Amino acid sequence: MRPFFCEHQLREMDRIWIEDLGLPSHTLMEIAGRKAAEQIMLEANTKTIVLCGSGNNGGDGYVVARWLKIWGLEPLIWQAQKPKTEDCIKNAQIAERIGVQIINLLPDMFEGTIIDALLGTGQNRAPEGKYKEALDWIFRSPNAVVISLDLPTGYGCGELLSEEAINPKICLSFGALKKSLFTGHHTGTVKEIDIGFDFVQAQFQAAGRLIDTPIDPIPIRDDAPKWKRGHVAIRASQGAAVLAAHAALKMGAGLVSLLVPKEEWNSLRGLRPEIMVLPPNQLNPNRHDALVVGPAMGLNRKEEVLEYWHNFPKPAVFDADALRILASVQPPPSEHPRIITPHCSEAAALLGCSVSDVTRRPFTAVANLSKIGFALLKGHHSKIATPLPYVFPHPAPRLATAGSGDVLAGMIGALLAQKNTLKTALINAVYTHGTAGRNLSYGDGASDLISALKPHI
Repeated sequence: MRPFFCEHQLREMDRIWIEDLGLPSHTLMEIAGRKAAEQIMLEANTKTIVLCGSGNNGGDGYVVARWLKIWGLEPLIWQAQKPKTEDCIKNAQIAERIGVQIINLLPDMFEGTIIDALLGTGQNRAPEGKYKEALDWIFRSPNAVVISLDLPTGYGCGELLSEEAINPKICLSFGALKKSLFTGHHTGTVKEIDIGFDFVQAQFQAAGRLIDTPIDPIPIRDDAPKWKRGHVAIRASQGAAVLAAHAALKMGAGLVSLLVPKEEWNSLRGLRPEIMVLPPNQLNPNRHDALVVGPAMGLNRKEEVLEYWHNFPKPAVFDADALRILASVQPPPSEHPRIITPHCSEAAALLGCSVSDVTRRPFTAVANLSKIGFALLKGHHSKIATPLPYVFPHPAPRLATAGSGDVLAGMIGALLAQKNTLKTALINAVYTHGTAGRNLSYGDGASDLISALKPHI
């Protein structure tokens, strides 16, 4: 699983190359800028504007503009501020000498390629002044192709610094992947540009890892009977119960029991006959290896949810309505293995903060959620606190559909019932769920998602 790093770690890698190993900073900038220009040539329109800041991210932009000019394009440069750092000043002068035109005014509408070289890894607050003016202009140019260098302007420190942050088509990340690229907002297709940082990366502990491959689960013998393949109990209702149960079967659970009050059994339309239906009082830790609680069960089940939270002695997943109940009560952490799977609104309720606090600072949010239980924060880049975060890096917009979370809860429950650790169950469920979601077509729903699941065994 590929690592990602905090921005301050990348700045320290820069320092090691330049000060400790003696590679001139302008050489490092030249390597980064030329490699970025090679990628940009694959996308660039004949109309290209490079937006340059005053620091080293702007310096990268001047290098890019120079190479685009050498390779036959006629890029324009717009300066948010005059260059301030030595390398930025030097590369701005070279770009001007070879004939790259600097413009003072941005056109009203633009449909070419925009290179965002405004602010890089040093960002720590929302863009202001001419930088904000550039962001506003980009939003008024919806048909332009935006490519960000290193980090999109408006992101930093693992946070969304501005609601008006740039949403590029592509982000070219120099040296290593950065934490701020996975806040859960649209930072484009991320392409890592190799500038030799692999040599120094080994000196740093990763800030987290990407879920770009599953973990090998606990093996199940080919001759194992059904009761050795995991028996998961699911306390849910209505269609959500059906989806969670079917997903648990698809993930290989040997037995699946739905715990539903008898008066609701008629609502379980489409339930496969191999799934058992029991009243909730039939939950038995001697028979059931894991428990899923919450999908569509209603908000009037407070005592029942708290009983499961405190007293069910085996691993349990709390999702949907169960999370809302926990948020209203704020019970102490359970003594037993617990997974919580909130989206941003449920996370805000659990943490007693605003939804904006969660979406702007998702890494902080998932770390705080981990004080309640082993936490998965669902979203554009779903995150697991282990305590170092694991992030699913491939957004799957088709998962934004009713029932998708119920499917995921059932998947996690099945993997827990098969005696996998909480970490393995979550990582493999998120990977399998997200990968299947990326293969859905427009108009597909949660039932189609179950059909697309390909468990890692």
